[in-house]
Amino acid sequence: MQVVTVIADISSQTVTAELMNMFARFGYPSEIGGIKHIRASPYYPKSNGKIERFHRYLKKAFRACKCENKEWKEELPKILIDSNMKIKNMKSVFRKIKMFL
Repeated sequence: MQVVTVIADISSQTVTAELMNMFARFGYPSEIGGIKHIRASPYYPKSNGKIERFHRYLKKAFRACKCENKEWKEELPKILIDSNMKIKNMKSVFRKIKMFL
């Protein structure tokens, strides 16, 4: 269901008020932009494995920066680029594996 509302301006106050009106009438969306909200217990990290794995990788990279006497703030862009490349490479590997299944 799509709802179109015309508003006078796009200030944060106006947009917030209009969103609250829409949510009150139709409820909260279950998915926004292809992203679905999933609730996870903070005491059960297995339920959110992807982010836990990323946190493990990030901590390991920060420890390496500390051992090499580098400033983590300067190294963060390199760490994130490396992380994104690993994710893209893994997706490519999974696509290739699926061809043989």
